[in-house]
Amino acid sequence: MLEIVTDRMLKRMAERPECRQHNFSQMDYYNACECPRCKAINEKYGTPGGTSIGSSTNWRAHVQKFPNKLIGTLAYIYTEEPPKGMKMHPNVAVWLCHMFPSCDSHPITTCPLNAEYKRRAQEWSKICSHLYVWHYIVDFAHLFNPFPNLGGLAADIKFYRDIGAEGVYLQGWGCGEFHLLRPYYAMKLLWNPDQSADGVMRDFLEGYYGRAWEPIYAYITLLQQKVDKDNIHMHLYTNPAQGYLPDEILKQADALFDDAESRVKQDDELLERVRVARMPLTYARVFPRNGYTIESGLMRFRVRSRKGPR
Repeated sequence: MLEIVTDRMLKRMAERPECRQHNFSQMDYYNACECPRCKAINEKYGTPGGTSIGSSTNWRAHVQKFPNKLIGTLAYIYTEEPPKGMKMHPNVAVWLCHMFPSCDSHPITTCPLNAEYKRRAQEWSKICSHLYVWHYIVDFAHLFNPFPNLGGLAADIKFYRDIGAEGVYLQGWGCGEFHLLRPYYAMKLLWNPDQSADGVMRDFLEGYYGRAWEPIYAYITLLQQKVDKDNIHMHLYTNPAQGYLPDEILKQADALFDDAESRVKQDDELLERVRVARMPLTYARVFPRNGYTIESGLMRFRVRSRKGPR
């Protein structure tokens, strides 16, 4: 199989000279091979990713023909754990994914839910010559869910810079909560992680929402302070029932958006932008915020008993 894939990869490199990096990775979700030979390889290196990472490191032929090309491979879900004792080829680029149960509302460097991910990231930075990061910046399960991750994201970008990551891919979608602010904020910080993250946010809000920017900024700050104060952890599958959207927070949020709308009520375009930004609050109310918990990535709810026939 490796010979077949190698031939195809060499053909691809020849046909796409403009591409520096070519990817060879596992399919999505959990699908590690369980045959005896693959199991033995994975046990040797202490990770189910021993076979896929090992295959990438053994492609010597491409270096002889294309010495400047990289083989990119994912460290994703079951392959996130760095292989122990494997000598990685210098032309291999590893893409480490920031997956559940990693926390998005707090920084990688300080949150206990990020401790394992932090360890892996630091270990990968030591054993591979080209470390890249695949970091998710939206709530995949609930795109319109209020998702206060901007504070943690600014700190995480600095962390990636500090451990020597060559590149960061921030995956989001073209819709959802603050779908224009979030990529603007993140891209600016990728160019210069040391600039004021708060200043970048204010710059966007003032430019996009005009006179309504201050109450919207206060709303973003309100949610970030809530998850910080109550130590509420959020991840890319978080729902509105995580505990950071109680009635009193939604009441304060509504007051801030009432203020924002009143400031631009004479400007139809700005008013529409403010109302779009307010939509996640409606979503939070529609989704049940009581009785739900997150256990091992699964959403569970308590069923209340009731008298009478069902």
